[in-house]
Amino acid sequence: MIDLTHIRRALRSGPVLLALASSVSLSGLGCGGHENATKTSTTMLTAATPLDNESAVLRVAHARCDHAIACNRVGEDKTYATRDECMQKMSYHARGDLRSSACEGGVREHDLDDCVREIENQPCGSSSDLSPRSACDRSKLCSF
Repeated sequence: MIDLTHIRRALRSGPVLLALASSVSLSGLGCGGHENATKTSTTMLTAATPLDNESAVLRVAHARCDHAIACNRVGEDKTYATRDECMQKMSYHARGDLRSSACEGGVREHDLDDCVREIENQPCGSSSDLSPRSACDRSKLCSF
């Protein structure tokens, strides 16, 4: 019996991660007078595919705007009047860093996850919504 659960999950998650998983169960095989023997084997192969630049831009912009909202910087008489305004500005800045011509091979999703986590963990008192720069630096994100 082949368990396709892992393959179905990987296919639903999109082109970012290609997973091939198989689980084989052999049972009911007698072995020299012994009771039925059971053997289970599981194999998982993964190949990371770079994320396209625009998807990465949107993830960074969403993370930065979520942070701006959490830090009370979005609303009337605030840094950004609306989430849409925040997304426009954050997308513009992220697109400058992650544009296709500067990041030709796409973006490494694992490193983008680190960038998003760093944005989420940034204290509200920081000087700019464009911080942090370290984990979100082009040299760390791009698959050259």
